[in-house]
Amino acid sequence: MNEDQNVEAVVAAPSGNKKMMFLIVGLLVLLIGVVVAVAIYIVSVIGQTEAPVVIIDQVIPAATVEDTEFVSIGHPINTNLLTGADGRNMAITLNFNIGINYGQDGGPELVDIMSSAEPVVRNTALSVVRDMTAVEVNSRDGATMIASEIQRRLQEEFQTNLITGVFIIDIFTAPSG
Repeated sequence: MNEDQNVEAVVAAPSGNKKMMFLIVGLLVLLIGVVVAVAIYIVSVIGQTEAPVVIIDQVIPAATVEDTEFVSIGHPINTNLLTGADGRNMAITLNFNIGINYGQDGGPELVDIMSSAEPVVRNTALSVVRDMTAVEVNSRDGATMIASEIQRRLQEEFQTNLITGVFIIDIFTAPSG
């Protein structure tokens, strides 16, 4: 090989490398496209198998006092609380009403359902307070925590946002037994 051929070989080498580089970049772009397409397909399949959206996810305007119907739970709930750190056994008496947005679609029907579902409502409230100690119940935010948790669980149970609040009428703790 003479000197001119060596220069031509050196000059020609980069163009071969450029072709190889374009080929590699093209393959990478193709690979990324395939990965994105597979990801989109998987997300669409997962989206088709998800549970249907429940009513609780809907945004419902706040109820005015005029739009709120109150449902009573009947007589007060009495049950034992968790034993506190002091080892004392305490009981609770709880009475509350449930506010329902009567002005929205489904409100009047929910009032009828809640009125006839007193055992479910009472059981929900019992499951909330039985997991608390007297110290938690009697804390500054105790009644608010109870009302909020009962409301959340009732909204889950009845799959609705139309329950606007749980309004505690009476709450009393005393030693049990």
